Amino acid sequence: MVDSSWQLPQSPDFVLRDTPDAGRGIFARRPLKRGTQILTTSVSLSPTAHVILRAYRREVCAFCFAYDRGREWKIRPPNTSLAFCSEDCHKQWLTRYGSEALEGYLNIETLIQKQFKQNGDAQMEENFFNSHDAAERWKQAAEIGAQVCEARQQVKLSKNQKKLLRQQSEVKVDPDILSFLYSTALNATPDSESALMALADNPDVYQTASLEQHTKAYGLLLTLLPSGLLENIRANLCHEYVSRASHNAFSIRPTADGDHSGEFLGYGVWPEASFFNHSCRPNLRKSREGRQWSFWTASDTDIEEGDELCITYLGGEERDLTISQRRDKLKEEWGFWCRCQRCIQEEGNC
Repeated sequence: MVDSSWQLPQSPDFVLRDTPDAGRGIFARRPLKRGTQILTTSVSLSPTAHVILRAYRREVCAFCFAYDRGREWKIRPPNTSLAFCSEDCHKQWLTRYGSEALEGYLNIETLIQKQFKQNGDAQMEENFFNSHDAAERWKQAAEIGAQVCEARQQVKLSKNQKKLLRQQSEVKVDPDILSFLYSTALNATPDSESALMALADNPDVYQTASLEQHTKAYGLLLTLLPSGLLENIRANLCHEYVSRASHNAFSIRPTADGDHSGEFLGYGVWPEASFFNHSCRPNLRKSREGRQWSFWTASDTDIEEGDELCITYLGGEERDLTISQRRDKLKEEWGFWCRCQRCIQEEGNC
């Protein structure tokens, strides 16, 4: 891990501490008035990795994530799959990521279009692995990745190096996985890595996610990206992002009110926002303004010193679901059995 000055979220209004059932949580240091602003995620970590699903990339601004009822944005750098709602967003994106990042998207899109013409939208096989086998596969991917990077530095390639680069560049992977892993390289800083590692991991992520798709995407990126970005695309970082994003990601949707309304456009990792635990009776509200999430106390709830500050992971659906429906959904999607006050109360009434 590289050196970093990043610190866990802290404020005069709240403190981060261990909880009996949910690892860590955020608790009120003092009574809080209704509507009190609690946290806005920092610009540099908003987000540290993300993906806009390929089906929506012409309709979602690549910088501020603006979406206008399925309307395609007009500002689109040729052959990159990126779209912007304004020249200002386009300029801000270039300022943040640079021309090499744009070149990387061009290389990726060129390959995807070539593969689509050759193979169409072919189904990709999925195999699932336990945590030990997944770690070994990523270790192997890292070793191959080192060979790819070495080959790309050579002026004259050996026969084996040519074969290696050809093999790595011809694999077919899910474009959304490719885009997500690429974003980890674009946002790789000491602070973003420290923030990521502070989040809870999911060692069993590859029992439901495709390990081979992720390791192949990693190898493919090493053949496609400009040389200046190669040091940022690392096997261990890709592995950690997939593991920690599985239970810490926030969805990107047409509305910014935090509810799960409208299409699922993509998802991202906002580390500072991931320390809020879930409650089926949340006392915080959240909204996204461009790339940043904000959190504040609900207008219908009094918060006392020592109360845990919670959001809903169900995006408003908890209002109409039964306790069993809520618990089943949370277990399936986030891997935990809800023991919030509402669930305990309703459990006692069953």
